[in-house]
Amino acid sequence: MPDIGDVYQYPKTGERLVVVQLGDDSRGEPYRLDVTASAHSSGPPVHFHPHSKETFHVQTGTLNILSGKTTRVVGQGETVVVPAGTPHRFWNNTDADAQFTTEILPAFRSANYFEAIHPIVTGSRVNPLQLAVLLREYRQEARFGGPLGWLLAVMAPIGRAFGIRG
Repeated sequence: MPDIGDVYQYPKTGERLVVVQLGDDSRGEPYRLDVTASAHSSGPPVHFHPHSKETFHVQTGTLNILSGKTTRVVGQGETVVVPAGTPHRFWNNTDADAQFTTEILPAFRSANYFEAIHPIVTGSRVNPLQLAVLLREYRQEARFGGPLGWLLAVMAPIGRAFGIRG
């Protein structure tokens, strides 16, 4: 069960996420994470939240944010709002860590999604069928963009046929 204070480390992409707020749609609360993007970190792949906006508030350092077809360099004290359904990603190509808060609103099952995807993508080897099935289960919360997203969408029914559950 996800909880406030949970920490998700992503060594391959250089992020550390700490759950600050789980989000409650009935009260209009976002799912909120405090994030550290280490120096020269690649961040997550292009993804989007079909029904939720994501807001980035940079506290320290500099963050690159791709939103749609526009890339912005965002510094301390700046905020970027990515509208629902917009493909986006972030990364840090500087020599210093960047710290920021991200909020997903409405939260839906974002807390469960982050808890479920963490062990899949941080293992020594990602099982693409397992990832595809998980993303199908949480398609309201997040989807990968581009060719990877299409490939995983096609693979989900195959994974289910092999008995993999989200």
